[in-house]
Amino acid sequence: MSPITQGDYTLDDLLRSLGRGLVYALPAACLAALATYLIALGLEPRFEAGTTVIAVQEGGSGRGALNPTPPLSADAYKAVVESDALLLSTFGRLETSGIDVGVVNQSRLEAARDAINVRVTEDTRFRLANLFDIFYQSPDPVFAAAFANSLSEELVAWDASRAREDIDRTVRTLENQLDALDEEIASLRLMSDLSSQEELESRLVLRVQQQQELSYARALRSSASGLLSVIQPAAVPTSPVAPRPLRYAALAFLSVTVLGLAGWLVFNALDPRVRGASDVAAVSGLPVLADFGAARGPGAAELLRTQLFLGEPVSSSRSILLSSPAGDPPVSVATALAKSYADLGQRVLLAAPLGSKSGAALTLIELNSAGAAKMVMDELASWTEAYDLVLIAAPAVLESADALTLAPLCDVSLLTVEIGSTGRNDIRRAAEWLSAASKRSCAVIQPRKDAAKTEQKRKSAALRPTS
Repeated sequence: MSPITQGDYTLDDLLRSLGRGLVYALPAACLAALATYLIALGLEPRFEAGTTVIAVQEGGSGRGALNPTPPLSADAYKAVVESDALLLSTFGRLETSGIDVGVVNQSRLEAARDAINVRVTEDTRFRLANLFDIFYQSPDPVFAAAFANSLSEELVAWDASRAREDIDRTVRTLENQLDALDEEIASLRLMSDLSSQEELESRLVLRVQQQQELSYARALRSSASGLLSVIQPAAVPTSPVAPRPLRYAALAFLSVTVLGLAGWLVFNALDPRVRGASDVAAVSGLPVLADFGAARGPGAAELLRTQLFLGEPVSSSRSILLSSPAGDPPVSVATALAKSYADLGQRVLLAAPLGSKSGAALTLIELNSAGAAKMVMDELASWTEAYDLVLIAAPAVLESADALTLAPLCDVSLLTVEIGSTGRNDIRRAAEWLSAASKRSCAVIQPRKDAAKTEQKRKSAALRPTS
């Protein structure tokens, strides 16, 4: 048998913990969802308007060498959209169109930047064009549409100005080249040798070509356009995109449920104690016959007495061993069971540690810790002949060999477990060892020590005479 470490936590433990955790997590999740829903109802609605801009990757404002404007990446265009310069020009366009934009400062620019959302659809196959969906959110649906349209128009205008600047640089370059050619031509005309005349003719031809390119560039500058164009302007939205109370409530419900279950699992993983009779049955693998912690009075003892030898003849003599995984011997359970049998008129012998108390209807033999197992082994045969029932409250299974030594001699072995204080691994080991040594083994839930003290005080107060 391989030893079980204190950190063992099986799948069955996990599933049982989830089931118990749902009892606490679901009410908390419902409250969180309700609170989130009510809070969301009081939030200011926000409307979203969007425009679609196409960015051509090839072609554009000119042909061949006269089209120096390169296409930009999607991230570059997004950076331009969120830049302070473009936002300032957008507010300026809105104000020019008669829309009150208020004070435009740095905080206003940051708020506008947070309200912008740019989504890119890239043409990864042919790389001919990209689509930019530019969205803007505002409490005012009319302002949201106006801002989205102005922002896209400013972006297109910025890209067109970039194209014009590129063409201007081309024009300046061609003008400088023509000036340099004019100087060379003037120098060559002063020379009379044949080679100089041939070079002069080539320079004149080159000047004609560059003069044509310069004329074309100057003509192109007045009609230059960028690589961007608006294909879908923004319309005034009719319904808000936020808040969404039902969605927020659902997210709150799921989040609290998951976090609650996670916290519950961590708590149970760090706390290896069993929490109920179902835990004891699942961990030990033994049937739980009675719960002395849940029932007061003789109810649990009567239930245990009924189930122990169900279907067997009453006249047969029996012996029962009671032990716990760890701690003190289960004297209280043994005493309650012994009294239950004694009330039926049966002769009962209780073998328990020194200091145990018994009722008048049963016989008590006090066992000294030293040599107790040998004494019981020597006397058990004579006890079973003289008494109808012999009960032995043995030391803990994991702390002494007495229980495992006496278990094969008894008809039934009962493993008593205290809820909330006994660890799962102690129960597993004790149940495995006791089952291997016993003819028949079962489990019983014994009352908690603090609960037993409280019950004793209650009975004492009830018997106290009143003045």
